[in-house]
Amino acid sequence: MRFDRIKNKTAPPRHRCVCELFEEQVERTPDAVAVVFEAEQLTYRELNARANQLAHYLRARGVSAEVLVGICVERSLEMIVGLLGILKAGGAYLPLDPVYPNDRLSFMLDDAKAPMLLTRDALREKLLWPAIEVIALDTDWKNIGKESDQNPESQCNPQNLAYVIYTSGSTGRPKGVCIAHSSVVHLISACQPVLNFGSDDVWTVVHSYAFDFSVWEIFGPLLSGSRLVVVPLEVAQSPSDFYQLLAEEKVTILNQTPSAARQLLETTKNRSCDDLNLRLLICGGEALPSTLAAELLGWNVPLWNFYGPTESTVWATIKRVERETLGQSSISVGSSILGLKAYILDQDLRPVSDGVAGELYLGGSGLARGYLNSPALTAERFIPNSFSDEPGARLYKTGDLAGFLPDGEIEHLGRVDHQVKIRGFRIELEEIEAVIAQHPSVAEAVVTAREDTPDEKRLVAYVVTRASSNNGDSQTSLQDQRLSDWMAIWNETYSQPAQQEDPSFNIIGWNSSYTGLPYSVEEMEEWVDHSVQRLTALHPKRVLEIGCGSGLLLFRVAPQCEYYFGTEPSERALVFLERRLKTEPQLSQVVLSQRMADDFEGFEPESLDTVIINSVAQYFPSLDYLVKVLEGAVRLTKPGGAIFIGDVRNLALLTAFHTSVQVNQAPNSLSAIDLIERARRSILQDEQLAIDPSFFHALPAHLGRISHVEVQLKRGSAQNETTKFRYDVCLRIGGGSTPSAKNSLLDWQTGPQTVSELRRVLAETGPQNLVINNVTNARLLLEIKALDLLAANGVETVGDLRGRLRDDIEKPGIDPEEWWKIGDEFNCAVEVTWSASGKRECYDVILRPRALSVQDMAACAIPPRVELTKDWRGYGNDPLRGVFTRRLLPHLRSFLRQRLPEYMIPSTFVLLDALPLTPNAKVDRAALPAPDSARPELEESFQPPRNEVEAKLAEIWASILKLDRVGIYDNFMELGGHSVLGTQIISRVRDVFHVELPLRSIFESPTVAELCKKIGTGKTVETLPLQRALRNGRLPLSFAQQRLWFLDQLVPGTPVYNMPSVVRLPCELNVDALQQSLNEIIRRHETLRT
Repeated sequence: MRFDRIKNKTAPPRHRCVCELFEEQVERTPDAVAVVFEAEQLTYRELNARANQLAHYLRARGVSAEVLVGICVERSLEMIVGLLGILKAGGAYLPLDPVYPNDRLSFMLDDAKAPMLLTRDALREKLLWPAIEVIALDTDWKNIGKESDQNPESQCNPQNLAYVIYTSGSTGRPKGVCIAHSSVVHLISACQPVLNFGSDDVWTVVHSYAFDFSVWEIFGPLLSGSRLVVVPLEVAQSPSDFYQLLAEEKVTILNQTPSAARQLLETTKNRSCDDLNLRLLICGGEALPSTLAAELLGWNVPLWNFYGPTESTVWATIKRVERETLGQSSISVGSSILGLKAYILDQDLRPVSDGVAGELYLGGSGLARGYLNSPALTAERFIPNSFSDEPGARLYKTGDLAGFLPDGEIEHLGRVDHQVKIRGFRIELEEIEAVIAQHPSVAEAVVTAREDTPDEKRLVAYVVTRASSNNGDSQTSLQDQRLSDWMAIWNETYSQPAQQEDPSFNIIGWNSSYTGLPYSVEEMEEWVDHSVQRLTALHPKRVLEIGCGSGLLLFRVAPQCEYYFGTEPSERALVFLERRLKTEPQLSQVVLSQRMADDFEGFEPESLDTVIINSVAQYFPSLDYLVKVLEGAVRLTKPGGAIFIGDVRNLALLTAFHTSVQVNQAPNSLSAIDLIERARRSILQDEQLAIDPSFFHALPAHLGRISHVEVQLKRGSAQNETTKFRYDVCLRIGGGSTPSAKNSLLDWQTGPQTVSELRRVLAETGPQNLVINNVTNARLLLEIKALDLLAANGVETVGDLRGRLRDDIEKPGIDPEEWWKIGDEFNCAVEVTWSASGKRECYDVILRPRALSVQDMAACAIPPRVELTKDWRGYGNDPLRGVFTRRLLPHLRSFLRQRLPEYMIPSTFVLLDALPLTPNAKVDRAALPAPDSARPELEESFQPPRNEVEAKLAEIWASILKLDRVGIYDNFMELGGHSVLGTQIISRVRDVFHVELPLRSIFESPTVAELCKKIGTGKTVETLPLQRALRNGRLPLSFAQQRLWFLDQLVPGTPVYNMPSVVRLPCELNVDALQQSLNEIIRRHETLRT
């Protein structure tokens, strides 16, 4: 049995307090500079004197051992004075970063039950604190400064509390980690002999003092005589500014998370780094990738990798990164520091063998006392150490997976729970999930840390909403909003000039979903002719048309009518119609009215024989709204009349439709998985109503006056979305029972499967009440086949899919339009409806004598399979979902910002109908889809760039934020932006526009439009002109090439910078042609030869 194998396990001294060691250092170097902030500085003597004055002031107000004092100040000298003053008074400090949300700060103060708070006057006015004593370190210093500047008598012992730092908690609330003086002393004492830091060193505190990294950054230098540079927040967030500070202050010890180090490297890509004075580079807080370590070693500075949870007082293990470790994917975390011991145990708390994964436990010096006011959680995570003979010895259960390497070092392998580290911050995903779930519109939420781009980890929230868009006041509000939106859209559409000479044939706004271009005149003429044909077959006399638009039907049907009442919500459309009607005196029977579809005011019951709702229902906000409209229409229609609902989108084919649109628009290289995700997202964002045909067959059970329902596929020879995915409905109004009729049945799948065979059958039997089931729909062969291939994982890319669709059509189908041609040939009426068997790729056909009455037609109809007990909403999609999404996500971000710090806000939200589950009914995190680069919550307000500068800047944002597009008014934070991404944008702005902007500018001007103004006034960066180099000798290496050469000298032949990939060629390879092509590329591009 063995644990980690560090040779010296002698514990460093633990019998001292932090303030005692600081006071001893003051005696040794009183006049040395202790702390610097911008243009201000304090010597050790001056810093100690101010801290003493504050300590006496606090002590007089009751601060003593074990008393927590909150401190909420910006980065400044006061921050350091405040921390030391609290410790010298005997108390413990509770760091509260003022950038945190007020709710979180208030929770910490309340949970910690701190009786006192140190802050600054500006923050006291800004933030609402609980009823505790508040001391302003600036305005109250006139009183504090009257206290003695001598060291107060110590009132604490090494086991007393030094500080409480709150970390993310899985319960939905942060938890306070309690650290004693002895643990801080242990940290510094254990690391100092290894790193040999002292009075000649300069450190920076770059991290928030509410992050435990700062404990090392602050007390490491102050207890060893080094100079501490407090880095202003805006400098810490700007790698270029931070680099300049490192050079100016001659910093020797740099502490960085790997994420921050990577950003700093980006800044130095064109610099030699000779102006830096570093002698130690320490990375910690998250895993250190080998690729990053290799680049950092290029600085010729000793590199260390540190690991440790807050509960072990910052660091638990350390490793000097050497060149031989670069071949691994990530650097090991090394061995434990002096006085601390690491154990890797199985589920039964038994040590594991080398190379076997287990959970990492930490024991010995440096452990936290536990969690503040959480004895149960403390007992769960801090357990008795059965491997130690020391009374009361404990082990801390880290939750990290680890294993021993052959050399005895520890390899970090991940987590056993859902805790993650992003940009150095430890985050409990359950805490974010719990806060999201508090939002009233959220039913379920899961948060994951995804790394879809290498080394770019981000938080993604998957949210299942409550049915808010279908309930109560929310539904009414959303419906009203959507109807208003459609009215605005159609007002804008009808204000455009008509493209056709015939004013009665205004087809403005009729565009294809596949191309976005207008339908051809020929397609629209065919669509109008067939729609009018079906309407005139109803012999309309007294008509109400709901949504008459530009009059495509009105001008063709009204001449046959005694009375024609047209309603339309668009004022512009009515202006167009009224102008046209003035030139048509034969249409004096037409009355127009601006009103919504559900407004039937002024109509008497049973006063009409026909109600037309053509190509309008898709714009209704919900199926409930359609039912309301149909209830009114049925009430107005007399017996023997009809309600015609035309151009209805088929819910059963909605997936096929959206998939076919995405296939049509996608490049061949797009993966099948991404294609499926695009179609899924398109369905979720669909704002037009789609209805299952069975809905109309279910209506008679709700509206008893409906005697017969006819559902027919759209007519037309054109292959477009209307003929493929839409249908017409005729609701016949009238009482009386429907007699049964004998139908001759043919199953197309087993009977005649060609038109010529059918003609032979009809010539023999005649068309008397012939029903043909399950006819393969030629219009949908490709669309249904595509769905089948994608569902079966039968293709890898869109290119593969297109190839299979060309080759794999097994059975030719029959275009529905062929049946009407057959009807004319054999003098029979034809009805083509969706298959009663429910097969998406099939339809049914009824052939009957033309002279049958409506009752006889009903008797011939195919009995539909209808689920009468369904809620109406089950028959349609939810067009309000897109509106709901656009409202919810910005509100949800704002909701979280009030409760969580910036680093815990998910960069992306994905709305799902349901969370994927494993067979054991647990959330299947591996099945959660990758976030789409489109942002549905931004679609409505998208504003494209207006000039070249905005276009370039929007392109930069979209590239870095991994989005399809960015509008000029889209907010950087709402797009998922944070300080690291902001740094990348500022760097790209410098490269593209040759302008230097501070990082804060992107937060002060968080839109493309606003940031463009900053670019116009920013400091110009001088760029050297490009000059062609002479070719009469060897060309010098670029800085990047020098770095790669240097790394190869360190580790010859390392594969770290190799990026292997495989290209699968679906044909025989012509090796000579490939070689010739590669040679030509190398000849053409000089960079490949240097």
